[in-house]
Amino acid sequence: MRVRLPDPVLRADLRDFFDRWGCVTYEVNDEAIEVIVPDAPAERQGRRELHLYLGVSNWNFSTDPS
Repeated sequence: MRVRLPDPVLRADLRDFFDRWGCVTYEVNDEAIEVIVPDAPAERQGRRELHLYLGVSNWNFSTDPS
């Protein structure tokens, strides 16, 4: 799932957050990261897990479905 977050400090914090949950993250460009849930059997399940993680932590975000 691609997450757009233009603030580089917040983007780094979000990557650290996902890393602690066991996700794989990488920078796509200066405004977005890609987040992968390696244990998810399908992309749809991975998205649900990411939304759950973010909901638990109260992160506000905008996702790009591409």
